[in-house]
Parts: sequence; structure tokens; C-alpha cells
Amino acid sequence: MSSPIGGLPSRLHFHLTPEVLERFPGTKVALLVLEIPVLSKKGQPKEMQNFLSELKQRSVRQIVDFGITPDNYLETRVCRSWVEVFRTFQAGPEKQSTIVNLLRRAATEGNKIREGKKADMGTISNFVDYYNCQSLQTMTPMGATDIRKIAQRDQEATVSLRLAREGESFIPLGKDETPVPLTPTSVVYADEEKILTGFWNYRDARECCVPNESAKTETGEPQKEFILLVADQAERDGEASSLPIAERPGDVEEAILRSSQDLHRIGGHWYAYDVLSRERPAITIDFTNILEGTVAVTPPCGN
Repeated sequence: MSSPIGGLPSRLHFHLTPEVLERFPGTKVALLVLEIPVLSKKGQPKEMQNFLSELKQRSVRQIVDFGITPDNYLETRVCRSWVEVFRTFQAGPEKQSTIVNLLRRAATEGNKIREGKKADMGTISNFVDYYNCQSLQTMTPMGATDIRKIAQRDQEATVSLRLAREGESFIPLGKDETPVPLTPTSVVYADEEKILTGFWNYRDARECCVPNESAKTETGEPQKEFILLVADQAERDGEASSLPIAERPGDVEEAILRSSQDLHRIGGHWYAYDVLSRERPAITIDFTNILEGTVAVTPPCGN
């Protein structure tokens, strides 16, 4: 079987292991396969910069409207849910879900909004800034992996949400290159050779992360990256969809839906989505078919 595009697998298998579902039966994961040139702020067209700037302000303003502050952000349903999950990892209070850290920063920046000033959520790239805003607006942790960096065997790749194994470690994205040991009680995303994300959604591993800026092609244009965007939920509530976002334990389908809608405004294009849960713990994405347009896919619109 030939690979559809250089470096991509022909098929990607993704599954939630029984051990994780036994410990966290409410687990729900939504995926979006997309293609995008990753651009630093300097490399972004002015229109894209303006769109992202307004998106960040709107995202923080929503946190203000929800009444979330630096003093009470940990009382939100999603923070309570993930703090409890991370407590079972026994990895120390400094390691928390991305949504906990993102909400803390947004709540702090919300004070500037209250004073009539602009919030400063920083900038990494068009893609990361964009999905951080979608994560914030849906109160759902999200992360991303460079699909070309997922280990392959015979052009097939497998990603598992599983428990960490004794002695495993990973080097998180960041300046420090020191390996971080993983506790046997923690949950990780992994391929058949390495950890992709440590402590569920705490930090992406350096060796499979999305670059902060795409390399240039021979024509001088930025290379397009193929990315797996993942939204996580560890708790489910049958009434959650009828609740205000601030009272939900996360909403992976809403997070992926919103992420797909304006992706074109940052130069991206999505190919496929899927949702995994206890009822449907394994899926296979056929890259040959989706890239040839022979599989029709539509983002989720409900539960």
C-alpha cells in the first residue's frame, strides 16, 4: 500500500485502552485531521493577525462574562474534573491539564478587560493561538501532534490512550530537555515507540510536537503540516449539552466543531473528524481515501 503523501501513514489506528476506560468511564476524545502552514506572527498576513487578535480578546471577554476570576477559576466544572483526574496521577500539583493553566491565564488577563484594556494571551503560531482560543471558548483541553512524526510500521500508525508503563518518561515541549518520569498511574497518548503526550494532556512531547513555524519549500512558501488535533473529556453528564459552557465538564464535539469552522481563516483545511468513547473505543482513519476526497465527512453538530 503506497503512502498518499510523503511521510504520512496510509492508515492511522486510534484507540482508548480498556484500562483507561475502566478508571475513567466517562472518557470522550474527539479528533480532527487537518492541513495547515504553521506561521509565526511575523509570517502571518495582516488579515490573519487581526482575526487572531480579535479571537483572543473575544475568548477572554467570554471568561469575564462567565464571572470567572483568578480567585474562582478552579471552581469551574471542567477544572474540578481535571484536577481530580490529575490527582490520581500522583505527579505533584504543578502538573495540571492544559485547560486549567489556560483558564488561569485567561482569568488573570480578564482583569485587564474589566479595566477597559486589552488582554494579552501571548502568541506562539497561527495554529496554536487559534486552537487555544477554541479550547478556552469551549472549556475543553486540546492538544496536537504532527502526524508525520507518529511511528509507522508498514505505513500504518497506531495511537493509544493508555496507562504509562514502569520506567517510561518523556521530554516535554519547552526549553528544558530533562526527561520527565511518568507515574504508572498516569494516562498518556503514545504510538508504538514513544510517548506523544504525557499526563494525558499536560504537555506534548518534543519529538512529535507541531513546529512553531513551518519550514520553507523550494518555492519559498511555507510547508503545509498534517496535524492531528485532539480534544479531551474525562467526565460525561447526560444533561451537559443543555448546560451553559461554564457548567460543563468539557465538550469535545463542540471544541472540534468550532475548530473546524474558521480554520480557513488561518490558512488551514480539515479532512476528517471522529469521536471515541467507551461505546466506540477504536477507529481507523484511511488517509488514502480522505486525501483523495472519496470519504465524505462533516463535523459533529450534536452529542
